[in-house]
Amino acid sequence: MRKYYFDNLRSFIIYIALIPFHFSLGYTVDINYYVCGEPLKWPLAVIMLFNDWTMPALFLLAGICSSYSLSRKSRSAFFKDRFTKLFIPFLAGSLIIDFPIAYCSSVAHGNFTGSVWEFIKKVYPRFWTVFYNPEADYGCGWLCRDHLWFLFYLMIFSLILLVVCRIKLPEKVIRLFRKPYMLLLPVALMIPLKLLMVETPCTYSNALMFFLGYFLLKDDEILECITNNRNLYWSAFLVAIAAFWFASYCEYTFLMKVTRGAIAWFGSLGFLGLFGKYQNTTSKFKKLLADYSMQFYIVHQSVLVILMYYFVRHTDSTLLQFCLIIPLTYIISALSVWIIANVPPFRFLFGLPVGKRSKQQVELPKT
Repeated sequence: MRKYYFDNLRSFIIYIALIPFHFSLGYTVDINYYVCGEPLKWPLAVIMLFNDWTMPALFLLAGICSSYSLSRKSRSAFFKDRFTKLFIPFLAGSLIIDFPIAYCSSVAHGNFTGSVWEFIKKVYPRFWTVFYNPEADYGCGWLCRDHLWFLFYLMIFSLILLVVCRIKLPEKVIRLFRKPYMLLLPVALMIPLKLLMVETPCTYSNALMFFLGYFLLKDDEILECITNNRNLYWSAFLVAIAAFWFASYCEYTFLMKVTRGAIAWFGSLGFLGLFGKYQNTTSKFKKLLADYSMQFYIVHQSVLVILMYYFVRHTDSTLLQFCLIIPLTYIISALSVWIIANVPPFRFLFGLPVGKRSKQQVELPKT
């Protein structure tokens, strides 16, 4: 039986959580590869709410779904599927979608003052020669291609998975983790990985989430246990958030890193259990969101940055910026996905099957 709540949780993170998070990011810290407005305090609450569990949860879901995919496909078919759905969209997104972010952020920070064409000739080529440099004024490089790092590292993890996919956890270990409190233990692995975290989005903790999803959470009884005991994991999640806020207020760096690992694991389990209980359903609209969630993810941040670049420069009111940027980001991103879905070359470049256009053409759900 298909577990629809995987799709619904992924859609919730991509459509509901990420746009407010990325908007708030521009009003809390001055990032050289982003367009930033006047620093405010309230967006920090949004970042604290979504920052430490949303992307780990996406990696966890990707690991679980990879187990189902490999159970139906050969390894060569799985590689082809990952290559067309992850790596080609990453390259296409880096060339087409990521360019506005590089240009707008460079101009906004005063690192470039010429025209778009001059930027393409003089600066953008350097954009492709940096492996990782967070101080660069034209992007962070391959290890941090703005929001597209998720596709890049998911492809890397999938390649590693092809090597280790034949490994199976002993049945005794699986049975052990079918007990509610035992599922709290993997946080002991998350915490030291957060403490050793390198300064790129590809933390070891995201890799751990992916492979925990593949090797452990693919078990149906464990997933049922998470759903039935969701209140336990939600309680642990809320305690971890409270501890993180306390550590942030008191500037306890060590405790902040420890609690971030706990938030990632407990938050993922809590939302997985919540959606398993209440959102294991489907409809035409939910299926539409799920089918195009990755394409929406690819385009949304560039749309957001372009809008921020314009409205931050022409509007002083942060409230007005919020009221204009957030809705327009959804509208323009949805229109961009519609174009991608209905133009065959774009379908190929952004991970949609080309031969099934008539079956997967974007249409508004009937009322």
